[in-house]
Amino acid sequence: MRNDVTDLAQDTKAGSVAELRDLDWPACLNARDLGGLPTAVAGRVREQALIRSDRLSRLTDDGVEAVRRLRPSRIIDLRTSTQCEREPSPFAAADMYCHMPLSMPLDPPNRQARLIDRYRSKLDLYPHRFAQAVAAVADAPPGPVVVHCQAGKDRTGLVIALVLKAVGVPDDAVAVDYAVSSARLGAYYTAKRADIEDPELLELVRELHSARADTMACTLTYLRDEFGGVEPYLRRGGLVERQLEALQERLVVRSPPSSTKAHV
Repeated sequence: MRNDVTDLAQDTKAGSVAELRDLDWPACLNARDLGGLPTAVAGRVREQALIRSDRLSRLTDDGVEAVRRLRPSRIIDLRTSTQCEREPSPFAAADMYCHMPLSMPLDPPNRQARLIDRYRSKLDLYPHRFAQAVAAVADAPPGPVVVHCQAGKDRTGLVIALVLKAVGVPDDAVAVDYAVSSARLGAYYTAKRADIEDPELLELVRELHSARADTMACTLTYLRDEFGGVEPYLRRGGLVERQLEALQERLVVRSPPSSTKAHV
């Protein structure tokens, strides 16, 4: 699987994938606007409606100001309570801040070697947590919604994938967006692995640091096979029809129908 995002986009069965928009949020590594991604019914994701990022505690003062200029209506922080205490969000005291941890202290440890197996286990165990995170997007006041965790890859990757699929973004476009994190976090993760000498541990950590398009594509296939798709999965977790409709309303821009001239 290639890491070049442009080539991946050109290879998708859905056709061209809209340009993925990086955001200049110093010093976040993995912040981007999901606007422009295609939806199944002649539409696209609205610009400045859904943003994904790594932890906002990274931000410099200029970065904090850049986020404020966006005027988000909600910032959804998926990190654990311990992570939030260790590296507090600069927006934690604001009304727009919403802490929704996907992992709890008493959760059983997940030591599976493959990242995709960890994703499957988390989805199996906690549909209600994922549905609550998606509901937080659906129920947010009007305005941009920011979703982030620590690196903006795994927890954020799963929640964003569920949201995008709920509004009809094709699997391959979701997978391409997920794989963007590989390039954004590559140097950061390489530095974190620099002192690992044990070959088996290094292989495991390299796998957990990965963000391959096929990992997300297989995760979406698993949701279809096991739950009938993303919408049934989210309904199982407690998401209701009103919230699914709200996601469509806030995130999807419909393309105008093409007009043709009558021939006489």
